[in-house]
Amino acid sequence: MPITINHLTIYQSNHTIKILDNIHTTIADQQITIIIGKTGAGKSTLLDVLSGLTEIHTGDILYDHHPLWIGKRPNKDILLNIGNVFQFPEQQLFARTVAGEFYYSLRPFHLEKQEIERRIMQYLNEIGLPRTIAKESPLVLSEGQKRRVALASTFATEPSWLFLDEPTAGLDSNGAKRLTDYLLNWKKQARGGIVIITHDLETFLPIADQVMILQEGKMAANLTAERIYKNPDIFTEVGICMSDQLDLALHVRTLGLLVPNEILPPKQMAHLIHSQITSEYVHAVHSPKHSYTHLTSTQKESNQYAETGDPAAELIIQALDPRAKWLIYLLLSIGIFLQEYWGGIAFATVLTVALIAFSRVSIQIITTTSKPFILLMGISFLLSGVSFGPVTHLFHIGHVGFSFTLGLTTLLQLSKVLLVMLLGNLLSATTSQLKMKTSIERTLSYLSKLKLPIEAIALATTLILRFIPIIMRQTTKFARIIRARGKRYTRFGTIPFRDLPALLIPLLLAVLQLGSDLVLAMEARGYRKLGIKRTSSDELRMERRDYIAILLGTFALFVLWLIR
Repeated sequence: MPITINHLTIYQSNHTIKILDNIHTTIADQQITIIIGKTGAGKSTLLDVLSGLTEIHTGDILYDHHPLWIGKRPNKDILLNIGNVFQFPEQQLFARTVAGEFYYSLRPFHLEKQEIERRIMQYLNEIGLPRTIAKESPLVLSEGQKRRVALASTFATEPSWLFLDEPTAGLDSNGAKRLTDYLLNWKKQARGGIVIITHDLETFLPIADQVMILQEGKMAANLTAERIYKNPDIFTEVGICMSDQLDLALHVRTLGLLVPNEILPPKQMAHLIHSQITSEYVHAVHSPKHSYTHLTSTQKESNQYAETGDPAAELIIQALDPRAKWLIYLLLSIGIFLQEYWGGIAFATVLTVALIAFSRVSIQIITTTSKPFILLMGISFLLSGVSFGPVTHLFHIGHVGFSFTLGLTTLLQLSKVLLVMLLGNLLSATTSQLKMKTSIERTLSYLSKLKLPIEAIALATTLILRFIPIIMRQTTKFARIIRARGKRYTRFGTIPFRDLPALLIPLLLAVLQLGSDLVLAMEARGYRKLGIKRTSSDELRMERRDYIAILLGTFALFVLWLIR
């Protein structure tokens, strides 16, 4: 059951920047394939596409000649044969008991209760946990036990293909050894194979059959582990640090010692080196160079341009002084709230959309936090338009009618709030947190004479703005996990009602952990007391472009006032 990837291209939400660019390869079954590359190379995106979690833009993916996608939805039969282990899988736990985690993962398979119980006992045993732990709450277990529960609940689905994202992150050497032993045993029994995203070459390169190297969204190399042992220079060319074991083997070869084309355990390597040195028998090894696909300089430059776009256009809004951005935001907000008719709202909408487009910020980042408010607007429109009584100008069902005039009046007022919210998201997305905090402190500095805690106010405001995107990223992360465990495809931003506990409980725990980490970080940086004089590494200075931007903002307010 091999996986065939045909000319796969994936874009960001704005459909201009390529995350994956024309990937064309085959992933063999009955093998362990590792995907490596620098951060941002597209590894996680490729794994999401293989899992049916990300929609394909160009190209296709075949599992044993069967397409992963049928129309606008992934093939359910293929999804049932995929098991996903995400990075830090212990964070996905939410059920009241360990057994409940298994029941949730196995729900799409519609198994008999007896079969579910059998799998719970079998995979708890295989992962090294006692059977009695099934009745305990997963949230009170140790971090290592949580990790093993999450792994076991995925293994219990008995998938043909197993996809793992940095599975050894946070594991000690014993935990990593136990995991690799299990994967090697699993590979012998599976109808499919194993695909692993990793930076941990020390652990996974020795057990890998196939190595895929991504660079800036392109396939830089796809070769067997044996060819990498013979020609490890590929790591230098793509900017990846090779493992210590491979680095040692390379240096030993340069000394003229015989080294087999495989990774040897440290003791065996030491014995090999010692035996050859003491016997004074040294052979020069000339390994033939193997060809592999790599990016030309022209491809690298064109791909880098495709990722960054036009730097000048992209950095204009980002480079403005935060105080200028705050003032423009205030001017536009006043102008928006002045509007009393739909003509003014239409102009304000065009202005807001133009600013978002000009900033080159992903529309998904800007609109994610606004989606619940848009839903609230729709509900408010319906509720405010409802009227009771036999009034002729209403649409009636009996004595219950609906007035579009009343509904549109409410929608007009809420539209103002939505536009201001979108502009606020744009402000947050184009301004670093440090600059945001510094600008607030500078703006309110004159109030310090009144003994007001300006530093605390600036810090609190910055943290609120900082936490919003973090919470949204965590929400997206857990929604993605739910889709993978539920074996069904849902549009972004939609979660079935019965899956809400699987989203809200891990999200709440993640937010609490973020708060705890934040407290420790603030104490470590000396924020135990307010009023302490601090130095700043980020100096702010208003320049010509900032004054021009403020003038444009003032002109926009004037136009909004005229058409209000």
